[in-house]
Amino acid sequence: MFGVCKLCLEEKRLVDSHLLPAFLYRLCREPGAGTNPNPIALTAKIAISTSKQMKGYLLCRDCEHRFHVHGENWVARQVYNGTVFPLLDRLSSSSAASKTEELAIYDGNALGVETGTIAYFALSVLWRAAVRKWEMIDRERISVDLGEYEEAIRRFLLGGAFPAGVVVMTIVCTDEISRASFCSPSRKLGPRDEYSFFTRGLAFNIFIGSNLPEEVRMFCWASSPYKALFVASYEDKVFRAGARLRATARPLVKR
Repeated sequence: MFGVCKLCLEEKRLVDSHLLPAFLYRLCREPGAGTNPNPIALTAKIAISTSKQMKGYLLCRDCEHRFHVHGENWVARQVYNGTVFPLLDRLSSSSAASKTEELAIYDGNALGVETGTIAYFALSVLWRAAVRKWEMIDRERISVDLGEYEEAIRRFLLGGAFPAGVVVMTIVCTDEISRASFCSPSRKLGPRDEYSFFTRGLAFNIFIGSNLPEEVRMFCWASSPYKALFVASYEDKVFRAGARLRATARPLVKR
């Protein structure tokens, strides 16, 4: 299919691009689960085991490759793969800069963790959610509106400066439910423009706005000098979100 690539804005042959990378779907399959190894998709309307993935013609091959090289390839090697969780294992074997019963904070600079790569990955997913009408399994659409920041993020993804007014924070999750699943970006309720999603043990919080408080900006993985890595359980948040969906979703046969 020929068309205008949403990232480079050039007319080229487009490829079938994923909203969330294909490696996440592969990791959530269970080959030993009888005749149906497919993951379960859960929305407010339905719960179904399915092989369907959210994808569409969005990027040219060069820009798709850019996303792989600058974010997805590294993240794919760090998330929980069903056996090990390389990033969490790396942090667990290091000394935390600060630690309580519920939260540990690590110095990303001292550990040499590629926090900028993770920030690139997070913004690439959020930007994709905003520039196309993505349809979920129940045909409802994902709603992400970045307003004036959409263009600034696009330029960053092409190699430009990290956009002012954007903060990316990430939690490395210790709980099993977060490590075994993933979800698409959604806006969090609250006074600020904040979006969140998680991918097999990495939970992303992205704040957007011109007047973000210092206590938020100081922990940005891309623009802050601190590069703080948070390690905590995300189970309560995932469980509450899942409970809300399960309360209204009706089970369907597999697809």
